[in-house]
Amino acid sequence: MTEVRQPLRVVADKTVGSMLRAKRFAERMTQAEVAEQIGVRQQTIGAWERGERPQSRYYAALTSYLALPNERSLIALLDNEAQSGAAVTRAAPSQHEPSPPDFDPMAVLARSYAERIQDGTPLSTDEIALYRDFIAYFSKQGD
Repeated sequence: MTEVRQPLRVVADKTVGSMLRAKRFAERMTQAEVAEQIGVRQQTIGAWERGERPQSRYYAALTSYLALPNERSLIALLDNEAQSGAAVTRAAPSQHEPSPPDFDPMAVLARSYAERIQDGTPLSTDEIALYRDFIAYFSKQGD
């Protein structure tokens, strides 16, 4: 019988960490593979998935990996987590306006995929699968 490992800490839904993990799983990638793509160590990906805030020097690579529209979207997600207490490491005060209280990071990513589809930019097979997961997720939210 295979042992099932339980996470040491549960990360709240709709965080950068949960989005990173969901995309990594959808792409069937290991933390080490994502780390190599972003330019960090595997332990760093694990820390981000558990809710630690990335250093700003990695924002561009993380924004690209998560297919967010821009770094400002990532910063808004991170600041929202810090304000709600979801992140392990608190964010320094932000220079930009705070995100609205009903801000939904899953919606931001789903919206960015939808915009790419409307613009005629093809999504990868993995992005399409993740987009379908988002549709299912939002369908359940309406129940």
